[in-house]
Amino acid sequence: MEMKKLILTFIVFLMAVQNVWADSTVFVSRWYEALRTVNRPTFERLLSDKATIDLRELGVIQNKEEFIESLDYWEDVAGDLLISTNIVSSTDTKIVVDVCYRFPSEPFTNRETFYLGSGLIERQEQEKIRDDC
Repeated sequence: MEMKKLILTFIVFLMAVQNVWADSTVFVSRWYEALRTVNRPTFERLLSDKATIDLRELGVIQNKEEFIESLDYWEDVAGDLLISTNIVSSTDTKIVVDVCYRFPSEPFTNRETFYLGSGLIERQEQEKIRDDC
């Protein structure tokens, strides 16, 4: 009987981990598709009203409004951009992603961390980890 409880507990644990991972995958896909297509309404829905975006490479921290306004510039430079992602780790409140930004002239990889609360992004940190992909 004890072995059955252990197996059942393990199965429940795997299902919970799988659900978090699946939710993270959907969330990450939505964020980077919105970034690729410069979809402002999606960012309005994904970011909490008090969200901050920490662009560590630039030494800049933006609030939600500033981030969405900066998409005007992003739209100009991201025309031929390809983005690929790899989820490094994921919990209910934190998702860590390695992101390859393939600009034609300058590919690089960022580590991007999303801190979540109530299903929304409260903070995102971006830090370059490689000058290639």
